[in-house]
Amino acid sequence: MHASPFRENLGFAKLTYVPSAKQELEVSGDIRHEVDTRGFGGQFGDTWRPYSGGENHRNNVYTARAKHSLYGASSTNEAMVSYQYYLWNQDPVDFTTPIQVSFGNWWIGGDDAAQHLTQNRLSFRDDFTYTGWHGAGDHVVKVGANYDLTHYNLNKQLNENPKYVYDQSNNFQFPTQVQYGFGNGDIAQNNGQLGAYAQDTWNPTRRLTVDYGMRWDVETGMINRDYVTPQQVRDSVTAFASKLFVPIDPNRYFTNGSQRKLFLGAFQPRAGLSYQFDERGHTTAFVSAGIFYDRLPFNNTLDETYRRQHPNYTINFSANGGNGTLKWDTTYFSRAGLNALVHSANPPATEVYLVPNNLKPPRSNQWSVGVRQVIGSVNTSVTYNGTRSFNGYSYEWANVALNPATQDCCLTANLPAYQNVLVGNNSVRTWYDALLVQVDRPYRRIGRFGWGAGVSYTLSKADQEGNDLFSFPQVQAYGNTRHAIADDRRHQVVLNWITDVPYAWGIQFSGIAQVSSGTPFNKTEFVPLATGGNQRVFLSRSRGPWYHNVDIRLRKDFVNVGGNRAGVTASLFNLFNTQNLGCFDETFANPGSGPGVTVPNTHYGKAGCTITDPRRFQLGLTYDF
Repeated sequence: MHASPFRENLGFAKLTYVPSAKQELEVSGDIRHEVDTRGFGGQFGDTWRPYSGGENHRNNVYTARAKHSLYGASSTNEAMVSYQYYLWNQDPVDFTTPIQVSFGNWWIGGDDAAQHLTQNRLSFRDDFTYTGWHGAGDHVVKVGANYDLTHYNLNKQLNENPKYVYDQSNNFQFPTQVQYGFGNGDIAQNNGQLGAYAQDTWNPTRRLTVDYGMRWDVETGMINRDYVTPQQVRDSVTAFASKLFVPIDPNRYFTNGSQRKLFLGAFQPRAGLSYQFDERGHTTAFVSAGIFYDRLPFNNTLDETYRRQHPNYTINFSANGGNGTLKWDTTYFSRAGLNALVHSANPPATEVYLVPNNLKPPRSNQWSVGVRQVIGSVNTSVTYNGTRSFNGYSYEWANVALNPATQDCCLTANLPAYQNVLVGNNSVRTWYDALLVQVDRPYRRIGRFGWGAGVSYTLSKADQEGNDLFSFPQVQAYGNTRHAIADDRRHQVVLNWITDVPYAWGIQFSGIAQVSSGTPFNKTEFVPLATGGNQRVFLSRSRGPWYHNVDIRLRKDFVNVGGNRAGVTASLFNLFNTQNLGCFDETFANPGSGPGVTVPNTHYGKAGCTITDPRRFQLGLTYDF
């Protein structure tokens, strides 16, 4: 029995200096340090994964800020500089013992990856607010800009501890596959992020408020703009382009280091309007719409460089070799044996990744409409929110496609130099529609006792194309066409409360409870082919069990003495120690002993992990002066 301890240290400090009524200087900083042993026994990992296959995880975030505010008769200027250091570290418990795994059944050996990822960010920001304009009503005008200098430094040792996969096709006599990676795992890149905005909040009448504005953003290092496509990649892909199932335009996917231009079109208009139907503002209708651009994570496109310097091999074995397999030999059961194989005169084929030169950042069109109603001391609202997003990114297999005659997997194109050609697709879309109903009674004290509570219900539908970063074999194939996202929760109820506890020395009791419907997962089977290999067939989708969670907190604030005040909080997360399950086994049937023969997977639909921490207690102290 092994524990899965989690330790978190949080710190925050702030100093404020007011030299005059027109100026204020604020210096603040915060730290977040987390240490977690996880990735085994179903704790953010498969239930069959042992402690030796887990990891010691570190997550450190250090932030420092300096903010200066200058106040005028009708204007305010706020200037801020900040620095942030972020570390995400995956340190395996065992990174030397080779892994033997039968998915859904057992895992023997260590972990397959170690990662050390850091980000350094230096930010400059200035915001100016002007309230002296009163043309056709009152205006609050805001303009501002920010510039961030970011440096990414990643060390990704993926699959450097080889993973040997066993299955029923040969009665588990020897592994049918090994996944192995080696090489230089270090990769770094700089990125500059510039943004500017202007907006106006205009009140032409006491009841009508109109907001309108524009934002613009640009990134200098969203992708590696200096990347040069290796000549051997150009030659190999071009030679077999006619056999591929995804068209590859050389002008779009090959670059000499000068074809990747900055995307300067991220203009983002947005507008909103609200109207109060009565003088007291008890009934208000509102509507808003806007265009928003997001950033493409650096990790999404680094493989075009990373996989060249740190190749990852997937090698299939059989008793006699042939049909894309290698004859099994016990010498391959070690890193030394695999290194000899990949450095031999006939090494296994690797993968090549192609990123579009004209890549655009993700964009979404968002809108909302609703009404707010005040009933006594209770606030209520009903809101519809809609989002349509574009320019999502996902890789497709150019050398694999569905069989058009049967609409199952798969037809393959043989490229001698490469096992797979993965092509970036920048046209992925998502859809989101939600109806939100809220009832809220803000905290209010009557005499020596106060309380507040709220409840919200969300009915939503969230769909997407593709399967996140990798869409096998293409975005518009199998169940990758428009479908519910992995975290689609059709029904969700959230309840929150805070109340003074009578006769308990000023202690406050608060909490939040959440109940939501289960998330979807696929139902697939793998059918062996007479020509070798397996055919992947998408059958349908199912949903997991409902999600439940309750967190509570007790807080006590001590008497204010000379401007000094302290408070103590005691929090209990996952009060009922609910096991909210995830990582459901999506394989309905595995390959059997002959062509067309499958064996039911007894683990289908069973959870492989929990998606919430077990019950845990946290004690906190706050001090204000």
